[in-house]
Amino acid sequence: MRIEPIPFNDELIAFADEAIAEAGAWPHRLPSGPLHDAAEVARAGVPTIMMFVQSLHGISHNKIEDTREEHLEMAVTAFDKLADKALAWIAGR
Repeated sequence: MRIEPIPFNDELIAFADEAIAEAGAWPHRLPSGPLHDAAEVARAGVPTIMMFVQSLHGISHNKIEDTREEHLEMAVTAFDKLADKALAWIAGR
């Protein structure tokens, strides 16, 4: 199955970059090939973003998937900061 790339919301992408940097990490933008639910949400016109946390050895969706505890802590902080930014953005619309 194949779908055309579906762009996410530019403002939310910028907020995610800021949130990640504020949490002490370096943001990386990655294309996502799998058919995530987020793609259909974005296609429906809902402002959407996806943020991923690094998996050790690049393994995900597998029983041996693992993530360093410090990366999980940074991710929780970044998700919290992103949520604050997104809520402020929505309130101001």
